[in-house]
Amino acid sequence: ERMGRRRRWVAIQLVLFICVYLLVVVSTSDLPNSVPDPAQEQDNNVITQGTFVATTTPTESPGKSIENSPNSDPSNSIDINIEVNRAKETLSITDSMMISPGPSASIVSKVPENIRSALQILYKASEKGHDDALHALGEIYFEGLYVPRNLTKAFEYYKAAADQGLPAAQQAVGFLYSTGYGVEENKPLALIYHEFASKGGDLDAKTVLGNRYFFGDGVIANCDVSALHYKEVAQVVAEELMETGLGWFVKNERLVEDETVQEETDIIQFWQYSADTGDAKAQVMMGVLHLKGTYGIKQDFNQALYYFQLAANQDDEAGITNLGLMYLKGYGVEKNYNTAKEFFLRAVKKGFSEAQAYLGDMYQKGLGVRASPTEAFNLFKQSAEQKNPYGSLQLGNCYFHGIGVKQDYNMALNYFTLATQPGTMNHYSLASQCGSVISLFNLAQMFRLGLATQKSCTNAVTLYRKVIERGPFGMLLSKAHDYYDSGDVDSALLYYEKTAALGFELGQSNAAWLYDHGFGDPIVRHKKAFSLFREAAEQSNARALLKMGDYYYYGKGIDSDHEKAAAFYKAASDMHEPQATFNLGYMHQHGVGLPQDFYLAKRYFDLVSGYYPDAYLAVGLALGYLGIHYVVSGQWEFGFLELDFDTVIIIALVLVLVVVGLLRFFVGQRRVA
Repeated sequence: ERMGRRRRWVAIQLVLFICVYLLVVVSTSDLPNSVPDPAQEQDNNVITQGTFVATTTPTESPGKSIENSPNSDPSNSIDINIEVNRAKETLSITDSMMISPGPSASIVSKVPENIRSALQILYKASEKGHDDALHALGEIYFEGLYVPRNLTKAFEYYKAAADQGLPAAQQAVGFLYSTGYGVEENKPLALIYHEFASKGGDLDAKTVLGNRYFFGDGVIANCDVSALHYKEVAQVVAEELMETGLGWFVKNERLVEDETVQEETDIIQFWQYSADTGDAKAQVMMGVLHLKGTYGIKQDFNQALYYFQLAANQDDEAGITNLGLMYLKGYGVEKNYNTAKEFFLRAVKKGFSEAQAYLGDMYQKGLGVRASPTEAFNLFKQSAEQKNPYGSLQLGNCYFHGIGVKQDYNMALNYFTLATQPGTMNHYSLASQCGSVISLFNLAQMFRLGLATQKSCTNAVTLYRKVIERGPFGMLLSKAHDYYDSGDVDSALLYYEKTAALGFELGQSNAAWLYDHGFGDPIVRHKKAFSLFREAAEQSNARALLKMGDYYYYGKGIDSDHEKAAAFYKAASDMHEPQATFNLGYMHQHGVGLPQDFYLAKRYFDLVSGYYPDAYLAVGLALGYLGIHYVVSGQWEFGFLELDFDTVIIIALVLVLVVVGLLRFFVGQRRVA
């Protein structure tokens, strides 16, 4: 009987094991395949004449939307798709809404009839399982567009669309799982959704995975895999920039305690006033703003043309060149290469570097002129000699491909590097931003492939990330800061965290700063701040390293550990962070987390004065206290402090104040007696 029980129990265990095994196999059958071997990628010729060889990028999978249902009527599904797309247009919801400023999040108390009808169309389509409608409703609740923001509902709609295989929805679900917005935080599950979305071609997901593989966040660190993810996204940004000739205004504003911000509206009003009073440079600026559609100004090619024409009428070379660009690209006017050439030639005669580069483009591609690689090379060279980033980019391309000159990878590397040098990129110059950003991509490619330089995956990833941050993805930072400026800190925090997930150091730092200053969920505030500061510190942000030291020192969001605090302070001090350096002096003085060493303490206090001269008073008081501490400790040696005159004066004043205070105390005591 005992043997029979044992056999039955073994049989039951075997059946349970088989059931669990089958369940695991079924649930993981759709998981992403293993990451590709970087060595298998064939893209040695990714850098081409002014543009790039596009790799095959998976398109968004249609998933299991109703149009793919075997029981659905094709004509009905087409009608529903048309209705959903019209509804999205009415509600200003675009496929790229989450990487562009988009409509401002607002709650409309009295919804217009056309908006109400559009929402009803989406609701009805979502009830039938239409993935695009489900995703659109997720966007609406995420943004708080026409309805109060509700991240729990946003998650539900995103999840329903994601379960049907829509990559954009899978990425949104991954973000919400990773941050705990609208659902309980679950980072491993977030990673799975990011992998699915990336496999479906979602660029946000590829950027997230690039960041996670580079730092080993939830996965085994693999720089090569990270570079492949980043490369795909950076290439899209570079190709779009090369095609349009326009760039993006990204607000790279860091939140700090002593922040002094000039209102954006004041800046625009100043430019507008200057342009109206005949300032040619301001007219060019207003033209650029209208051409790009940024800083709260709607894109308007006619207005851009108007301002450029005003500047050109004053013989301003930038205004003349930008008019040529509009005719070259067909912005607001019919494309006309002859007219474009005339404007460029007019500016070239004035020695304007941007016009030289654009005219070189025309000769290289044979646009309205007889193709001449030699003439193009000479024009690019003239432009590059004036350190114009676009001219340097195109000259580098000539050397890279041997166009109009003998092929030379070393010279190509030099000119790509020149185009990315600090001070050469002018945000108000269309050609400047284009040349600088695309050169960053080309440099990344050369570092990754080891062309004319030592192969460096780390350098490649760093450069790819810079390209992405300066592209449309960086507009999330602008959107976050717009919310912050308007006083909507919760929305600002939400979007800073989106950029943090993409690996943007500025987003990580600003989100951490908000949590550190008391915003966000109080239950997880310190934990999130610590995590975000850690991510920013991994990208060598000195301020984040300082805050990591503070969190370990005081035990905020983590167990107190003075030795780890000292290690982070040391890393920040090596980057000349004055507060961290001061903290090291204090810790050496008192033997907290570091061996007590008065000489090293004095050394660190002295360094503070070099890093931040305005801290002379704090340094003087610290040295005075250090001297007293040293004497009291019984370790006094003549010449230990070697104080300068200013410090001696400060210490003397402090001693005088102490003496005066003591005298007043004793005199007061006598009078009482």
